[in-house]
Amino acid sequence: MAGFGYGYGFRKYARRGGGDSTPPPAPVQIATLEPDAAWDGTAGSGFAVVPVDPERLTAKPAMRLMVAPSQHFTEDLLVGVMAGANDSGSMLDTMGLDHVTLHLEGAQQIIPEPQFATFDDANGVPRTYFGWWARIRKPVGLAGEMQAYFEAVPRDASMQNRVIGPFSFHASEVLHDIEVEVAATPAEVPGSRYKSIGAALLYLRTQGAQNPRITIVEAGDYVMGSAGAVYGGSGYCTITASAPVNIVGPDSSASFVAFRPLWKGLRFHGSDITIDFRYSPGLIHETGGPARQFWFDGCKLTNSAGRESLFRKNIYDGASYLIGGEPIFTECSTTNLHRAAIGAELARGNRLTQCWSDAFNGANCVVYNEIEDFDSRWFREDVLAMTLSYSGPATTATIEGWSSRIFIAKENGVEIGRFTVGTGFNDWLGGTNFSVSNVVDWINEDLPAGWTASLVDDSRRAAQLSTQNRLGLAFTAPVNVKDVSLNLYCAWDIHADLYQKQDSGSIVEENVLVAFNKGIGLSAQDIFMFGTPGINDMLVWNNAFANSEPVGDRSQLNAAHSHVVIAHNSWSTQGVWLRGDLTYQTDAYCLLANNVAPELRWYGTPEPDAAVTGNHVQAVDALTPPGTTSGGNKNNLFVSEASGNFAPKGALLSNLKPAVVLHDLNGSIRQAESPAGAVAA
Repeated sequence: MAGFGYGYGFRKYARRGGGDSTPPPAPVQIATLEPDAAWDGTAGSGFAVVPVDPERLTAKPAMRLMVAPSQHFTEDLLVGVMAGANDSGSMLDTMGLDHVTLHLEGAQQIIPEPQFATFDDANGVPRTYFGWWARIRKPVGLAGEMQAYFEAVPRDASMQNRVIGPFSFHASEVLHDIEVEVAATPAEVPGSRYKSIGAALLYLRTQGAQNPRITIVEAGDYVMGSAGAVYGGSGYCTITASAPVNIVGPDSSASFVAFRPLWKGLRFHGSDITIDFRYSPGLIHETGGPARQFWFDGCKLTNSAGRESLFRKNIYDGASYLIGGEPIFTECSTTNLHRAAIGAELARGNRLTQCWSDAFNGANCVVYNEIEDFDSRWFREDVLAMTLSYSGPATTATIEGWSSRIFIAKENGVEIGRFTVGTGFNDWLGGTNFSVSNVVDWINEDLPAGWTASLVDDSRRAAQLSTQNRLGLAFTAPVNVKDVSLNLYCAWDIHADLYQKQDSGSIVEENVLVAFNKGIGLSAQDIFMFGTPGINDMLVWNNAFANSEPVGDRSQLNAAHSHVVIAHNSWSTQGVWLRGDLTYQTDAYCLLANNVAPELRWYGTPEPDAAVTGNHVQAVDALTPPGTTSGGNKNNLFVSEASGNFAPKGALLSNLKPAVVLHDLNGSIRQAESPAGAVAA
């Protein structure tokens, strides 16, 4: 029910102690806050002193917003954060925080503990999320822009506070200042109804719309279009639909063109909206204009060609992102896409199925997502594309494939032919140096007598040709083809990660939360915290992963970590490696506790101040940290991990640990002594 939540429950639990079961906490009222009387409707006018985030000198809590900023509202609005900190080896007591303070235009509301809030998502489905929640309210007779800050105060006094903000929220007399419809077939009515999304965006821009809504009222396919120039209002331009529609890119011989609406702050709202990337490599976020992001709110995102598909014989994963900027994803359904939510500011309550490449790399707050059948193996499989051989008079004959795929044929060590493969749009159109068949023709028609080649498969571009098991990478050492048949294959060297800390150059990755996520049928590294220069204040807890391809994939921790907590996670088939043999370092605020994995290995010299405790593996070896219990396997440690039921069994129930996080993946309260892993029982 809107406005209510479920209390944290720790204090009742703490008094009971022991192994007694604890009933669910009763619903509690979520506090409501209005701006200070000094607020006059202009941003910041209510503050006598603006909250400031202190320069980081030591560990801080991790805290990120759980809702989209820049929203307009007419009465009140639920806002909240996900936040926590390591409190001397535990987050059991109120997630390691003394409290969180909401600062709203000079007014303050102390949120003493986190709780579960329930509200309806964009499609009217009730959702319940853990967090630090409050409501902000519009004062009677006053409208305008409010600025909000959240301040997390740790229980550990040796840590610093963290302040995030300002976040703008707009108290309005009407929710949408301008509303228009889009329908493909009826006549246009200027200022009211348009035939295309682009025409509607252009009109709204010329009117200076601040928080408009476009409703598509006729089913069908619609090209994204653009506003004609970079623009954005104070809120979002919401695009919704009253009938199922697809937002598509043009299917033509034109160059592969990204969506570029030029509107900063588009919100795609509701499940009747499907954004189809079949003919588009991505969605561009403009660098100029207001600081608004794309918000995907309960909509669908897909590639209608299917996951195992190519465009012009190449993979779709050509850019470093699918959605530009730092997008927001809330309760979306995503299928068949690569890099589905990388770089997201918030990824909350989404369902990803049959996706590939990377999922949430570099995202700041990844919570309550479900991932199923995440698999890039089709692209990595060698497809036999051609064979070649030489039977002429030369003593030796070799072939080389250099970067950008320049093929060099040699006889007796001397170059006798060179063929440069093209990868651009004009190469595709020209049809002379793009395909495997073009390489075959070059060998058969342009090289001296004795050279022969046969085409086996022409479905993948020639730039991927390589020897077996090289995944399409160059082979610069000469390969013999004298009196032998050489097979050349096409594949792509895709290293899939569910969550990877981005390599940020000189910038330390900081303030990240990954929690309450569940994945099954995964073929990827689940948690990959690598790269330079390091990571500060990152919490990873209550996640559960079942991988379908464990061989070669490991969740790995590397680089310098300060206040990084990895707690109560379940890996049923993927090991966890601590890469002290590379650059992995920890400080006294780090914690690796109560996780379950087939193996836990510390390579190199363990850190002296590392807190590694309460973990459980299927079998110990010489690299397993001391104090780790062992026993069981994926079939008898969980009820049914492959189908997503990570409830503990067997050795997990007989090796209980002091809990370090109160609530589990399902929201249940852990007992004082509880199984390791994401699920309590």
